[in-house]
Amino acid sequence: MPAPCTYDATMRCIQVTLDYAYAKNPLRPTLPLLDLALPDALEARAMVQLNPDNVL
Repeated sequence: MPAPCTYDATMRCIQVTLDYAYAKNPLRPTLPLLDLALPDALEARAMVQLNPDNVL
């Protein structure tokens, strides 16, 4: 559900966060010593700003 944006209450914002446990479910097999450079988890965040006057 869209909530008011923290910087402009007249706008609506939706934030999506994606967490992936890379260490438990690697996307491909790792090579020796390369696993030291790979993260345990991946995280991504995205926010979209909606103008209520222009939403259909």
